[in-house]
Amino acid sequence: MISNILKKSNSLFLRSTLSSNKFTNVTILRNSLFLKNNNNNNNNNNNNNNNNTNIKQTYNKINFFSTTVPNQNEKIELKQEQQQQQQQQQQKQQEEKQNNKINDEIELKIKILENSLKYVNSYGWTSEAVSKACVEMGYPPITQGILGEDSAYELALYFVTKCNTDLMIKLSDAENSEQQLLSGLSKKEKVKLALKLRLSMIKPFIGRWSEAMQLLANPKNIVNSSPSMLTLVDNIWYLVGDKSSDFDWYAKRGLLIALYTSAELFMLSDTSVDHSNTWRFVDDRVDDLIKTIKFKNDIEDTVGITLNTLLQKIKK
Repeated sequence: MISNILKKSNSLFLRSTLSSNKFTNVTILRNSLFLKNNNNNNNNNNNNNNNNTNIKQTYNKINFFSTTVPNQNEKIELKQEQQQQQQQQQQKQQEEKQNNKINDEIELKIKILENSLKYVNSYGWTSEAVSKACVEMGYPPITQGILGEDSAYELALYFVTKCNTDLMIKLSDAENSEQQLLSGLSKKEKVKLALKLRLSMIKPFIGRWSEAMQLLANPKNIVNSSPSMLTLVDNIWYLVGDKSSDFDWYAKRGLLIALYTSAELFMLSDTSVDHSNTWRFVDDRVDDLIKTIKFKNDIEDTVGITLNTLLQKIKK
């Protein structure tokens, strides 16, 4: 009986021990699971923090590049603009120097040619007259090379161009007496006055003018000489108030060129006092010119009326 009691007590002890061990194991398991979860959570938090840190660093890097790269581009663009401005400024300075050099050269040419006119009556329209002018101005005779290969021709062309400009100034100046006389004249009288004023400009060199005419009419120079004559007659018709067009424009200028050239030739052999015969010659030729233009216009009007009449009859 006692043995039975001992067995029961042992079994109870074992049972209690097992149950306690079981509880302990469960507790240990729960604790281990809790720790594991905590560790996982901590790891997750650490990972999240690391991810957040990485994201923040990446964002900062992006911000860094987004702020630094444009600044670098702006610096490059600014540098390029500065270089372009410097190049433009240098180019502008070079152009100014070149223009100043050209202007200085033109002024020197004008001074030499203007001074050469004093020697025309003595040496003619020649390179020798130009050389004398250069020497007087303190330059060596070879300086006339600045005028080109034919300094004599350049001298004659300069004088003709200068006379055309002076005529335009005289007849265009409202305060000038010539302009006042011109405003009260008919077109025919205006043409006569303009031609006489222009011819009077060659009077100081009339004894040598045939040389200038030969230089200007030389076949190798005629291309450069023609514009001066065209400018003269065009200015005269403009000042007169002519508004012709089409064929009339060319016809009037062609006729006036022929008239002026013949007047110059007549003036070379005119020995009358104050070239009075030349002025009479101009008056007669201008009268003929106006009659010719009027006759031409009358013919054109007659032909036009006749053609219109014929066309009307044909239509009927």
